[in-house]
Amino acid sequence: MACSAYLSDLSQNIWNDLGQPTDTPVSYIQSKLTSNGFLGKLNALTANCYTIIAGDISPVLGVDEQGIYALMYEQDFYARKLNVLANGTDIDWISIRDGESTITRSNIVDKMRIYRDMQKQLNDQLNKLVAAYRQDASTSKSVDYYSIDNGWRNGSIYPGGYGQGVTSR
Repeated sequence: MACSAYLSDLSQNIWNDLGQPTDTPVSYIQSKLTSNGFLGKLNALTANCYTIIAGDISPVLGVDEQGIYALMYEQDFYARKLNVLANGTDIDWISIRDGESTITRSNIVDKMRIYRDMQKQLNDQLNKLVAAYRQDASTSKSVDYYSIDNGWRNGSIYPGGYGQGVTSR
C-alpha cells in the first residue's frame, strides 16, 4: 500500500488522540482510512467524490476533510469498543487471589458508559464540523467587490459588468 505522507501523519495523530492503544496499530488505522467503505462515508458526509487510487486517496484531502475523517475514525473506534464489551469478550481482571478463591473484575457497565459518552461527544463534534463544512461549501467565494460593484453601476444586469448595458469599461 503506497500511502501519502499526510495519511501516515493523520493515522499517527489519530492513534495518539486515542491514547496510543496497544490493540490498534497505526497500520490498521491507515488501512481503515484507505478503505472504500470508510471513504464512502466521508463522501456522503461532505458531498465530495474522493476515490482510492493505488492505495492513496485522490484528490488529496484538505485540512477540513482530514479533521472530519479523524473524528469519523475515532467515533468508529469507540463503537467497536462498545461492541466488544457488549459481547463480553473484553473482561479486565482487577485481582485474582488463590487463597479463599477471590476473583474481582472491572465493572463492564462503567466502561460501556465511558465509551458511549466518548462516542456521543465525538458524534456531536462530527455533526458540528460537517455542518460548518457544508455551510462553508455553500457560501459564495467571490471577493472581487470592486468588479461586482462597478458592473452594477455601469448598468449591467450581470455582476462584474459583463453582458447587456455595458458600453465601455
